[in-house]
Amino acid sequence: MIITRSLNKAPSQFWLGVFVSVICFFSLPAVAAELCAASGKIEWAQIKKIVDGDTLHLRDGRKVRVMGINSPEIGYRKKDDPGYPQPLAMAAKQAAENFFSSGSKVGLRFGELRVDHYGRVLAHVYRADGASLSAHLLSQGLAWHVVVPPNVSGWQCLQAVEIAAKKQSAGLWGHLAYPTKQANHLSMNDTGFQQITGKVVAVNRTRGGWWVQLGQLAVRVQDKHLKYLDDVTPQDWLHQTLTLRGWVIDRSQSSAVKKKGYSALMINLQHSAMLK
Repeated sequence: MIITRSLNKAPSQFWLGVFVSVICFFSLPAVAAELCAASGKIEWAQIKKIVDGDTLHLRDGRKVRVMGINSPEIGYRKKDDPGYPQPLAMAAKQAAENFFSSGSKVGLRFGELRVDHYGRVLAHVYRADGASLSAHLLSQGLAWHVVVPPNVSGWQCLQAVEIAAKKQSAGLWGHLAYPTKQANHLSMNDTGFQQITGKVVAVNRTRGGWWVQLGQLAVRVQDKHLKYLDDVTPQDWLHQTLTLRGWVIDRSQSSAVKKKGYSALMINLQHSAMLK
């Protein structure tokens, strides 16, 4: 627990390396959930249903989107789509169900933004003993680590768990269905959550932010998020190779895209944990 507290208060490459070494030395799934254990103000509730790895329903009617992770999609509304459920989606759901197998009590630590635009509660989720669901899934490679400001609490610990899982090629890190895609070779089928790499060919300043061109992908960086990107100047990325992750959006129907020939695919970059 000392390592976790130090890491949360003063994130550094030194402590990140120490943390990764610790969880790699021990059985990763066994220690990861405890190292990122519950802290701060926790609200306790009862689970009604595990929907998938990163979504659950409570008995009081609330729907919860688990903070810190994105798991493969089951695609309940896409039963006729051969791409669903995505590989390891059912394994992530099963792992979440097994995580709470001893009872239905769940702890919630809410984000600064408590509800998303779908009406879901945004929270870190814990078992009755304080163990973290996000860390548990990340340790098995059944989810990707994500950070969406302003909900940034605990990201250093979860990032370290993912790094350790990646070193062991756990789950999706060893699965052929989840390669890092080349920005120059993206198609309109490459929407949704992706990991993408490419060379920055253009950087443009606009009102309120920056547009960074990465192959076929337009990357939006808003000024309000620069503080989460170590106050970088995006202009410094020109001609550099970046690897990032996030949700790719199809904006091909936008009038501006059609008139000015902008890239039809875009992604929002909001935090350093989503960038390499």
